[in-house]
Amino acid sequence: MGGFKKWATSDVLTASDLNGYCSFQSVMVFASTAARDSAIASGDRIAGMVVYINSGDSNEGLWTWNGSSWTKGPGWNAPWGLRSSKTDATDRTRTTTMGELTTSLRTTATFIANRWLRFTLSANLAEGSNGGGFVAEIYNVTDAVTVGRIGQVYSTLGAGYQIANSIVAQSAAGAIYTVRMQGITHSVNVYGSSVETTRFVVEDIGPSGAPV
Repeated sequence: MGGFKKWATSDVLTASDLNGYCSFQSVMVFASTAARDSAIASGDRIAGMVVYINSGDSNEGLWTWNGSSWTKGPGWNAPWGLRSSKTDATDRTRTTTMGELTTSLRTTATFIANRWLRFTLSANLAEGSNGGGFVAEIYNVTDAVTVGRIGQVYSTLGAGYQIANSIVAQSAAGAIYTVRMQGITHSVNVYGSSVETTRFVVEDIGPSGAPV
């Protein structure tokens, strides 16, 4: 049940009306997500239902039931913000063959389809030998597809080079995203602990279509 109903004098307020138009459409407050899930049985969850988690931790805030799962945030038509932030504090070397930089940068968030995602890579690089450059891309491990190129330099990197690039792409349901890289004519070194940690950030910036 959902929508709006206006009662007239002498109308009977049924249990179904009270639940559907009042209880189920109010913003309920729970101390934790576990308390929410215990109180609201799966059969009583209705798409669009909103609750507030007053937990004092990272779960604090509004959650919306989208018909199949609880989604943190104000709803489908709003940005959901930061979904994944991974860092790597180890020096890495990539050859001239495209490959994953490190599994430690893989996302662990649960992504669904029809969202716009902003992927940002921040890294410090240098050539293994003079001349060459590099190519970096965002890769969907689950579907084995390249999302897009996030950085490239085809000229000499010299002693050091810093990138902080972003690309925007549509989300894929259940995807695990990672960073792949290669040197163009020579290997490329990616500095972690010795200079600055490599960082891979994924943000949800809004819907790209209807909920699925």
